This record gives sequence, C-alpha cells and structure tokens, in this order.
Amino acid sequence: MGKHVTAQSILVSKPDIYQQALRLHREGKLEQAEKIYRDILTSEPEHAGSLHFLGVILLHRKEIGQAILFLEQAITLAPKAAFEKAVARDPAYADAISNLGLIALQQD
Repeated sequence: MGKHVTAQSILVSKPDIYQQALRLHREGKLEQAEKIYRDILTSEPEHAGSLHFLGVILLHRKEIGQAILFLEQAITLAPKAAFEKAVARDPAYADAISNLGLIALQQD
C-alpha cells in the first residue's frame, strides 16, 4: 500500500497542497486526494476547488446526497467558474450560457 499523504505531512503552501490533491485525484488515488481536500476544508471551509473535487469523489462513490451538498457549496462560492466550465464542456448548454449572462449583468 502507498504512503499515506495528508496536508499536515506535506510541508508546502496551501496552493501546493491543493495541487498535490489534484495530482493524486488524476492518478486515481481518490482516498488520498479526499483526505487532503478535507484537510484543506478544515482550515479553509470556503475553498471552492476542494469542495468541488470532494463532491466529484463522492459522486464516484455513489454518495449522491453528500456529493450534491459539496457541489452546491462550490457552485455558490464560484458560480461564474462553474458555468464557464459547463459551457467549455458543452458550448450549446443554454442554461449555463444564460446564467453567465445574468452574472455579467449583476456585475455591471
């Protein structure tokens, strides 16, 4: 079994810790990535990226209710980024395009 990685065991800055979690996530080491996302959220509960990817891991494990809670928090904290990603994946996604327009109007 691989080395157990936590935010506390890595003596680097938070952005580096987050990047470590993303790397582990991409490598399929979901338990290790989840631990780091949760560690980040302990000290920074509004870290949208950690909320988002923790939600993704929970979806993967079919923990739909918990996943939705984390994903909704991430979208609430970073709605523009979430809608931009949705449009990048599907340029015809009308709801996401509409929501980006509403956000732009609110910022003016």
